[in-house]
Amino acid sequence: MCVLPDERAIVPFSEGGSKEPKSVTKTLIFMGGTMKLITKEIEKKLSKNKGNGSDKPYLKLFNPTGKGTWLITSIEGDFLFGLCDLGMGFPELGYVSLRELESLDLPSGLSIERDMHFEPEMSIEEYSDLARAEGRIVT
Repeated sequence: MCVLPDERAIVPFSEGGSKEPKSVTKTLIFMGGTMKLITKEIEKKLSKNKGNGSDKPYLKLFNPTGKGTWLITSIEGDFLFGLCDLGMGFPELGYVSLRELESLDLPSGLSIERDMHFEPEMSIEEYSDLARAEGRIVT
């Protein structure tokens, strides 16, 4: 793997599982920096929520290096509301600062990420009840 001056990492790999790269390799490029945590589409969904237990969390954020998961149902300026789990066995509903999550410097140059494949199957109240029973967020 090499890192380009603009902080992109290039990871060559070959098909067929051989140890040596073939003459034709594919390249995966991972962009350095931070992921956009809230897209316009997600922000629109969050703004339509009514602010009650029947709201669905359309945003899942997580710490890729360890503990920390957030299921978000609404946004008010810099503050996100939802189910917060810091990995201590006591997930709870509350507010978290978007700016604070974006500013976290995690090991290996990573940052808080958005689960791009998350689709809510339950209301925030149902996720909260399940999380309290399990001691962690379960999606």
